[in-house]
Amino acid sequence: MPIKIPNNLPAAHILEGENIFVMDSDRAYSQDIRPLKILILNLMPIKYITETQLLRLLGNTPLQIEVDFIYTESYTPSHTPQEYLTEFYGTFAEVRHKKYDGMIITGAPVEMMPFEEVAYWDEISEIMEWSKTHVYSTFHICWGAQAGLYYHYGIPKYQVPEKIFGVYKHHLCVEHEKLFRGFDDEFYVPHSRHTENHREDIEKVPELTILAEAEGDAGVYAIANLKKRQFFITGHAEYDPLTLKQDERGLWGSVCINRDDVDAMNLYARVQRGDVDQCSFGFAIKSETFRDLGNGKYLWEIEEVDPLYVVSVCTFPAYEQTSVSARKRDFEAIEKRRLETWRAEMNKKLGGNP
Repeated sequence: MPIKIPNNLPAAHILEGENIFVMDSDRAYSQDIRPLKILILNLMPIKYITETQLLRLLGNTPLQIEVDFIYTESYTPSHTPQEYLTEFYGTFAEVRHKKYDGMIITGAPVEMMPFEEVAYWDEISEIMEWSKTHVYSTFHICWGAQAGLYYHYGIPKYQVPEKIFGVYKHHLCVEHEKLFRGFDDEFYVPHSRHTENHREDIEKVPELTILAEAEGDAGVYAIANLKKRQFFITGHAEYDPLTLKQDERGLWGSVCINRDDVDAMNLYARVQRGDVDQCSFGFAIKSETFRDLGNGKYLWEIEEVDPLYVVSVCTFPAYEQTSVSARKRDFEAIEKRRLETWRAEMNKKLGGNP
């Protein structure tokens, strides 16, 4: 069944490319179906990445989903334009009169700070209190889980000596829990955090049940108050295997590695040794320009790609160790594009058809 999302949300294009049925507000209005209403408090800096990850998973349900996004008024995100927030997001003040079937509170890059020092702590505390009476079930992720455990039950978080990062093996601690229906006895989940909750603190609260935990240093993974339908998840099951980011130096990425995958660990060892230190990208060109510089030289600029569908490590990247025959094909491609552009421009001037 489809997910109902705000009109023109960028995540829609990505999800449609993955054959996930999404439906904008205009089309949903004509459907005579009672949708499952979900509120997402997105605390992550780059909103659209988290939107896509969560909506991809919500799209697996057979039910129609209607999603509202909100952000914090007490702190304006610096990595997302205000125009984007205005178009696709609301504030708590705009939805507090509503009731929801479910709510997701995401993680946030503030875990090293005491809760009370987070700029929007008072606001998120008010939202969590409101959720007790206006939301049927609440799902907290990573820092959102730590914040929920602290606010509702006074459970502290602790800084760890080294960042917990990677894909860890987990096992269930209870049987026949609906949240894990269909899971294997052992399953893998990514973790990425500098802090943790201690099992002994959780076990002191009789209302809480530990549903699953990780092997190794990742610790407790899923905690719940089953009576109040509150779930606290310390990992990131929603993560994509590869995360790409851009900074002042350029494009870089991080990969969650399955430590039980022999091939993945062998490749990781080669990267550590420096045997493999290049990347290859596969993409479709959405926007490009090229100029004839004379003397058989051309400047070809790729301005926008969509989608970027392959990122892989390799020994010989395309544009440093390219053979002469491949460069000839690039030249021929440029010539073909230049000719097609010239024809299109001439037809436009003459008022004809291509």
